[in-house]
This record gives sequence, structure tokens and C-alpha cells, in this order.
Amino acid sequence: MKRQPVGRAILSIVISLFLTSALCIAPLAENQDQSSSQSAFVGKTLEQLRDEFITLTGVSDGSAELLAQINRLIALGDANGTLRTYLESKIKLYQLQYEMKSLESSLTKMTGADAYIGEIANILDGLADSSGTSLADIKTKIGEEAAGLLKNADYTKSKTLPLAVASALKYADGTENGKNLASVILFTAMMASGEMAEADAKTAQTAIEQSFSNLENLNKSLSAAETSKMTAASASIAAITNNAQSASPAALVVVERKFAPKVPIFTYNGHMMISISDAAALLGGKVVEWEDSNTVVIQTPEMVLEAIKGKSSIYVNDKLQKMEEPVLNLNGVCYIPLSGVAQYGGMAALNVGNSILIYGVR
Repeated sequence: MKRQPVGRAILSIVISLFLTSALCIAPLAENQDQSSSQSAFVGKTLEQLRDEFITLTGVSDGSAELLAQINRLIALGDANGTLRTYLESKIKLYQLQYEMKSLESSLTKMTGADAYIGEIANILDGLADSSGTSLADIKTKIGEEAAGLLKNADYTKSKTLPLAVASALKYADGTENGKNLASVILFTAMMASGEMAEADAKTAQTAIEQSFSNLENLNKSLSAAETSKMTAASASIAAITNNAQSASPAALVVVERKFAPKVPIFTYNGHMMISISDAAALLGGKVVEWEDSNTVVIQTPEMVLEAIKGKSSIYVNDKLQKMEEPVLNLNGVCYIPLSGVAQYGGMAALNVGNSILIYGVR
């Protein structure tokens, strides 16, 4: 019988060990309990997972931006478990990389210059650099331009861009709405990451504007005459209200649900305000009459939102929350910050130039 080369035998052992590790990832340490990787996360809060993730990834130029993004998602509540899944998978990946390096170090000592070590290193390096989504997938689901810019930004080695890609791809459902929404989300996150060359950033900005224009046309809810009338009414409100500026209803684009404002919108200290009745319609709920005339209430199947006129503090399902601006009472009409409505209604509010894009969080 022909004797199997030592290196080939070692390679077989390493692959076997690696496959076992992929199923149950845990850091290597002497006498460590070999429990499953899943149980390691049981009972951990999002804040604990965040801290573990930041510790593992180390300090870099992008850490502050990444931490800010994670904290924002924690504040939103992570209703669908997207952030938890991302943090757990990334922690597992870094633990796996640690294990692979330890294996490679041990094998190097055992075999010296064995040629198969190079082959092992190539296999493991390829697996460690994988982000889970290929540029070909991105090209198909979002577009060639997105794939090209991600390639230029060295996407597979970035700490922030894979999260942006994962978030954007949740909306790329094969529809024109989904494709354009995914494009806006992805390119906006890429520009915020600071990982793009100046020329690529300009290309991304142009792509954002084009995709947003497409979304405006796809989700237009008011006629030109209605838009003009409401814009004029908004100007009248701004003329008699300190810190208010007029706004066109066209500046508010809502994707994935039908919504047409019936009361003029405006900005207050730079934050868009909508009427309490429009806020209820956006949330799929209704305004409830309250015995206290200073309290306004929106009720939906999922929540009860209670706000007090003149206050920025609100109660969402009896939990005290804070909005960017107070509830305003102008000529008997109550207005509430759009950002608060979106946040507590499971939606995201993304500023695109002077407009706001509203879409459901997935």
C-alpha cells in the first residue's frame, strides 16, 4: 500500500478540525468547556454583545462610526433580531479566526516547511476573508455600480461595509422599489463609512440622487395641484411660527406602505413635523380622544403612543421615551416630530438631501 504523505494526512486532519469548528465555534483555551457556540450567547444583552464585538475587533479609525451605528440600532430595539444575529455571527467569525491561527501555528511547529502548510493557509485565509455575500450577488440584486464601488472600497476586508450590505440586501426583493431602496441605503452607508475614494463618493452620491428620484416617482401620492396647495399652506404656517420653515409634501417619501399627508408638513428647528392625524395614518392606527385635553393619543394594534402638548417626552406602551422636538399645537392642530413617529413605529427615517425617506425596518 502506498504511504500517504505526512503533509496530506495533516491537511485532512486540519480540514476535519476546521469543519468541526465551523459547527461549534469557541475560542481555544486550555481546559475550556466545549459547549456549543450558541449557548455562549444565551442571556447576553445587546450591550454585552456589542462590548464583546468591539473588544474582539480592536481599535481602528472606523470603530467610533461603527459603535455609533450599533448604538443607534440598539436604541431602535432590534425588534427583528437583526443586530443580535449580526453581532453573534461576527463574534463567532473572530473566534474562528483565532482558532485557525492557533491551528496553523501548531502545525507549523509540527511540520516545519511542509508544502501543505501553504495550502492550508490559503484555504483558511479565503474562509476568513469571506463576508458571506459575494460581489456577484450584489451586482445581481442591487446593481453593477454597487458591486464596483464595493470592490474599490475593499469590501471583504472592511468592518463596516458588510453590515451595510446585509442591511441593504434585506430590501432587494426583486421589485423596482426594493432595488432603489437598497441602493439608497447601501450608498448612504458607504459614504458615511469614510472608506471610499473621493471620485467613488461622487459616483455614490449621484446614484443616491437617481435612486431616490425613482422612489419619489414610484411612491407619489399627491397630484401636482395638491402638492402646490399644501406647500403654500406650509409657508403660511412657517410665517407665523418661530423656528419653522415651510416644506413640500414631496419632500416626504414613504416606501412599502400607502401614505398621503392630508395636513401640510413643515420643519421645526430642522426636524420635519406632521399632524397627529397623519402620524396615526402612517402608523396604521387612529387618534383616540382623551379626557385630558392636553394629551394626544395614537393607538395601533401594536402600541399606544401618548404625548403631551408642548412636551418632547412621550409614553410608548407606558414606557417613557424622548423625541427631538415637542408636540406643537398650532391653530388647534397638533404636530409631532416625524422621526419619533418612525422610530417608535418600527420604521427608519433617512435624510436624503432636503428630503426624508421612510421605510420599514427589517
